[in-house]
Amino acid sequence: MAIEFNCPYCTATIRVADGYAGKQGRCPKCDTKLLIPSVPLPDQLAIPQLPEAKTQTVAAPGGGQSALEAIPVLTQGGVAAGSDPISVRPVTKSVVKSRRRSARRRPSRALVIGVPVICFLVLFGIIAYSLTGSLPQLHGELTGRSLDGLSLPQTVIPWSDISLNEDDRKILQEALTTQPESLASQVMACRLSAGEEGILVTLAAQQESQWIVVNVAAEKPLAIWRRKEGPKLNRIRLDELQTAVTQYAKDKLLKINGNQIAIDAVAVRDKVALNASCRALSYAIQAVAGPTIFRCAAEDEEGQLYFCLPKSVQVFKIEGRTLANSARGFNGDYNVTVSGETVTIESAPAADDPKPETAMPEKTMLKVE
Repeated sequence: MAIEFNCPYCTATIRVADGYAGKQGRCPKCDTKLLIPSVPLPDQLAIPQLPEAKTQTVAAPGGGQSALEAIPVLTQGGVAAGSDPISVRPVTKSVVKSRRRSARRRPSRALVIGVPVICFLVLFGIIAYSLTGSLPQLHGELTGRSLDGLSLPQTVIPWSDISLNEDDRKILQEALTTQPESLASQVMACRLSAGEEGILVTLAAQQESQWIVVNVAAEKPLAIWRRKEGPKLNRIRLDELQTAVTQYAKDKLLKINGNQIAIDAVAVRDKVALNASCRALSYAIQAVAGPTIFRCAAEDEEGQLYFCLPKSVQVFKIEGRTLANSARGFNGDYNVTVSGETVTIESAPAADDPKPETAMPEKTMLKVE
């Protein structure tokens, strides 16, 4: 029985008698020193041992004899295949080459995993692009209308949103009931009073100003933006409102108790009064008329925005403003043209609302620059 194996270096097929298993010799093709395997390959077990063979001594380097002494030289059809101690014949089905071809045919794990992932990402990008690319941009033209009246309906900040104990709440409620706080600027006046439910916020335009109402309910891109960004911005607005109104309440209590403390009128107006009247969109935008910037003052449930602007302003721009967290609240801009149309609101100002310019005596007036 013969042992047939492949040279691991040149892949030549070599056949020797099984009596030389475990011995060393040199490949007759590449002259590389190799070890004859002890156990024949499984697919070679059925090869019968050739009866006719000649033996030949292999000369080892240095003049000695190799361990493969008297290795039979195989014959083919009664003729010696050659004088080499290990016969070499053309490789027709090399085990090594077959394994290499199998390895080349088998796809790598990275390819199997990577191709589906890449296809998914490409498909996701196409879908995202088709969705976002088909939506209108946050740009365009809007129309503003003048509001018939100086005051907007009151907004309530519940007592539960103000971090005060019961005794302090009663002191603040009594103080704002008997002597409301008024914050006035050249354009708008804010009035803080008290009721049973909470602090009442009233916004009124000065005599030389007017309320401009901009209806954005029919704007598809704004509707999509409000549905997506509205909840997040409302959380920011309400957190800012709660912090600011609690700070105002504590400062007001200190002032009631005789402490010399200055209340930040601008912060009270913007972070308390305007935040209480706003919603997501109105909180994130501002009006720009020439070099002057005006905060959006209010937003109702119907999607109407309220800006308090000088009567001389007939054209202005709506854009995003920088919020308390330094983020841009709204990535868009609209041009607004004020028409000659006048609109009214159902809720009339409270009967006891004083005129903006004479809201409270001078000693309780906070000037807003």
